[in-house]
Parts: sequence; structure tokens; C-alpha cells
Amino acid sequence: MTLPTHNKALEIFEEVCLETDKLDIEKGKIPQTSRKHFLAVAECAKKIAKNCKNLDPEKAYICGLLHDCGQPSENRDCNKFHGLVGYHKMMEMGFDEVARTCLTHSFPEYDFKPERFSYTHSEMVLCRNLINNISYNDYDLLIQYSDMLCKGGLVTTLKDRIIYIMNTYKISIKDARIRYRIMLKIKKHFDKLCGQDTYCLLGIKND
Repeated sequence: MTLPTHNKALEIFEEVCLETDKLDIEKGKIPQTSRKHFLAVAECAKKIAKNCKNLDPEKAYICGLLHDCGQPSENRDCNKFHGLVGYHKMMEMGFDEVARTCLTHSFPEYDFKPERFSYTHSEMVLCRNLINNISYNDYDLLIQYSDMLCKGGLVTTLKDRIIYIMNTYKISIKDARIRYRIMLKIKKHFDKLCGQDTYCLLGIKND
């Protein structure tokens, strides 16, 4: 399995950010929001990995930095799923370790139903088929967790992030509850690996 060097990851990151910024400006949105989110996820993943004996902080950072590298395609066409675009992009570049986290970070619900998502059904079926050939490892879970903790460039609680997702993406209360329960289990997993509450580690105030 292969991973880009730190410098190569930064190069890809900058290219993606320039593209997302350009698209945001064209749509009248504030640019650099995506950049802040990518960096926040990368820093969260790195900080947690530093406190886990069997995780590499550099790998965690790179996977976090590039987990949404397919975002420009989705920004141009809302039917395009950024996770699948990112997966193909990284596979074509030979970076399969990043490719899998591009795909898996959106699916903490491992055996998800394609019809629950607003993207094209064929894309979601393909995602499910790809994921069914993957056994989630701690890097998959780490990027899922770090992504769920980051609202833009802010690091927040899972509860706050779930509420934001409900309001922004109009997911059902049932789906939100399923995702919240799964993410709490992932949090407990990393709390145990770190030997401390990861909220405290990341400076998150739990109301």
C-alpha cells in the first residue's frame, strides 16, 4: 500500500483548495471554507494518532488532509459523490491508502442502504460494493471520527456536528441517530486507545 510524501500531499491539497475556492467565488460563497475543514481534520487525526501506540501521525495527517480531495467535482455537480471521485483520483495516482479513506470517511454505517443518499443510485451501489471488500482499520475510523468533529475549521462535539449535518443536508432524524450512535462507539474506541477522553485531548468542551 502506498502513501504520497508530505510534500506531494501538500501539492495535491493546494490544487484542490484552489479549485474549491474558485468554485465558491463563482457561486458567491466565502472561499477557503473547504481549506479550513481539510486542515482541521488533518490536525485532529494527527493529534489523536500521536496518542495511539500503533498509529502513524504522518499517515493520519495526510489521509485527513486529502480525505475530501474529490470535493470540487461535487461542487460542480451535486449528483457527483466526492468520496467516490476522491477514491478514483487517488487510485489513479497510486495512493491506495488515501483512496480508501476518501471513500470510507462518509460511511461509518458500514452496511448502508444506497437509497438513503441523495447521490445517483449507481454511484452509491458502487460505493457499497467497494466498501464490502474493505475491512475498516483504525485509519478509516480515525478519519471518520476526525471529519465528524470538524465543522468547517472549528472542532466541535459529535452532537453539535450531527445537528449541523441535519440542518445542512436535510438527513432524517432516524439516520442522524444511527450515525450519532456509531460515532459515539468510534469515540469510545479512540478514547481507549489514547488512554484519555479525546474531547479533552482536542480541547473540545462537552456541554
